[in-house]
Amino acid sequence: MDYERYLELKEMLEKDLHHFQNLNRVHQGRLCVCKEKHADDGDRAAECSGDEVDGLLNQLYAMRIKQIEHALERLERGEYGNCFDCGGEISERRLRALRFAVRCRACEEKREAAQVAERKDRDRRSSDLLSLG
Repeated sequence: MDYERYLELKEMLEKDLHHFQNLNRVHQGRLCVCKEKHADDGDRAAECSGDEVDGLLNQLYAMRIKQIEHALERLERGEYGNCFDCGGEISERRLRALRFAVRCRACEEKREAAQVAERKDRDRRSSDLLSLG
């Protein structure tokens, strides 16, 4: 990877990292303010019904932050943009759409197809066991 591409990818990842960190702080702050504002559980439930959604968003943001941090680590090691499975280059288009992609499109599709087949096989075996009982 040339240095210009490295800098471009690093800037892109760092921008995304800061974006998700800021979102996480905002939602975390909303949760804290709402909990402090209402001592009564009924009042809190009425006004803070979005807490569960905010909690789920915080989990999503934390997961994205970790994925982006791992992508930055791979970039520093010279591994970012290369498929875990085949070692080929992950397309620029795919990386722009899914910054933390670890597989090229073809390998990801194979992986997903294998997971679907495994689930179907597992469900079939469970069904066969239930029909025996």
